[in-house]
Amino acid sequence: MARLHSHQIHHRAMLNRIHFFFYSAAIIALLHRHIVAISLAATFSLLFLADLTLAFMWLLSQGFRWRPILRQEFPHLLRQETHPLPALDVFICTAEPIKEPPESVVSTTLSAMTFDCPADRLSVYVSDDGS
Repeated sequence: MARLHSHQIHHRAMLNRIHFFFYSAAIIALLHRHIVAISLAATFSLLFLADLTLAFMWLLSQGFRWRPILRQEFPHLLRQETHPLPALDVFICTAEPIKEPPESVVSTTLSAMTFDCPADRLSVYVSDDGS
């Protein structure tokens, strides 16, 4: 079986992780400062709530940066695959000629028949209730 793609870890992954730890330390220090200020003043600060929300949003976005991957596809190797294409069945159901005019049903049927698929592997069925 031919490999149709490859992937490797991006060379900036370690820099992203170092940035994550420094930025996390800065956020923790900022939130600690807010908590100390709130405890001394005994009043709730909306700035603390905003910083907490933004820190949570930043944390959720870090999953995509923790292990970035470089991908490369080889579509020219797809022709070398020996597996036959699976059979494709297309069902087109019609209910009412007013809601689904015959022109759109014919257009859908013709579009399904133009798939790049061998004729012996494609079956198009039109279901009509007789109305």
